[in-house]
Amino acid sequence: FKIAIMIGESSALEREDVAILRGAALFSDVSNEVVEPFLAKASVRLLQNREILFRPQHTAEFIFIVLRGKIQVYRGETAGKHAVLSVFLPGSAVALEAGLAQGIYGMTAEAVGMCRLLEIPAQAFRTALANGGALSSSVVRVLAQNLDEAFQQLERIQLKPTSQRLADFLLSLVNERNGS
Repeated sequence: FKIAIMIGESSALEREDVAILRGAALFSDVSNEVVEPFLAKASVRLLQNREILFRPQHTAEFIFIVLRGKIQVYRGETAGKHAVLSVFLPGSAVALEAGLAQGIYGMTAEAVGMCRLLEIPAQAFRTALANGGALSSSVVRVLAQNLDEAFQQLERIQLKPTSQRLADFLLSLVNERNGS
């Protein structure tokens, strides 16, 4: 699909942002006509390292797409003991489940380094989703993938020692799968 460089009223997407959105699993098979209405209401949000995106019990008003940087999602205390549940990389949808359910965020999301996000109003996204079609299929695919990743993570936690889990995580960050 084609994405205009301008979205919302004053937030500009950069060329790299557009490339990330085109490659995002959530939008991979979705037409311009479906995406344009909610992208027109979206805005770009910048976060500093360790800045909180949302906390538990906040109303889930937005769905976020990571454009640059990483977002970690965790439960527990911000300054104390907590468990990181997931790390979202560029192209990932953050808070999709909460935004779709018209609910509340059930965890804390925090920037890891400098982050650039596309902030999509959840209501506008739900309206586009109500029309069905390719967006519905993409959402189901992304949610199924998230569930599969959660099961894999649970398996790793219960069956692998810490050093092996760390090595697996570091290897997951490498794009090249062959060679040295």
